[in-house]
Amino acid sequence: MIINHSCSRHGWILAGIESTGTRTPPYFCLGVASLRAGDASVGKIDRESLHKSPREDGGLSPGRYHSVMSSQAAEPRLTVLIYSDDANVRASVRAALGRRPAVDVPFLDYIECATEPMVIRHLDKGGIDLVILDGEAVPSGGMGIARRMKTEIFNAPPALLLTGRPQDAWLATWSQAEAVIPHPIDPVLLAQAAAALLRPRAALTGL
Repeated sequence: MIINHSCSRHGWILAGIESTGTRTPPYFCLGVASLRAGDASVGKIDRESLHKSPREDGGLSPGRYHSVMSSQAAEPRLTVLIYSDDANVRASVRAALGRRPAVDVPFLDYIECATEPMVIRHLDKGGIDLVILDGEAVPSGGMGIARRMKTEIFNAPPALLLTGRPQDAWLATWSQAEAVIPHPIDPVLLAQAAAALLRPRAALTGL
């Protein structure tokens, strides 16, 4: 059953779906409008019957939440491909970078790959701004994939390698990767390295 709530004082609409008796919280607003009290198209509702507004506990008001989400959706984005056969490693990389690794870097979209053929397939399609490769992945190590993409793919994106030991950095030179971060992943170092490689990509594409 579709439920609509209106608030003439603050000028926002809530539209949610109730299937288990729990209403959609106010911050999931799907539209913003200027309403008059008693608008027949929506119907009147007692203000106290609404859930507590997020702004009452320090959050965003419904209208503000909607506008922030809309502006984020319109932001330019860069795409990061993460390769590892270990899902925990891929999750750690995403957690370290978050939505953006630095405030002067656009928001990120992620593509996760667990096999070398999928990495090459996405690189062939284009649109990748940074490749993060797990050097400890099996059966195809990230170092070999990095060298392959640098030698076989025209204008290949920058590569960031996750190596098993700091001493493996010389192998990264052979792979032609632009940056190296050792395991275990240091979120701060990874974010800094990724941001340094993404800034030129953002400037190149005019983002």
